Amino acid sequence: MVEAYKKTIAACKKHGKFAGMGGMYTPELLERHINMGVQLILSGSDFSLLMQAGTARASLVRGFEKKA
Repeated sequence: MVEAYKKTIAACKKHGKFAGMGGMYTPELLERHINMGVQLILSGSDFSLLMQAGTARASLVRGFEKKA
């Protein structure tokens, strides 16, 4: 698979195209494919990004102490 990715990325570069990948959700996958030369990364869906932001904001709000 890695060799197929490398050949595809090289062909894209040769013809002035961007190599892209979807489903890159972990830091390890992102780093691996970016280092291989992938230039367009789909690293999350609208829903997952909104849920992460909402969870982070809720955690922030819950972290404040209630003042009497």
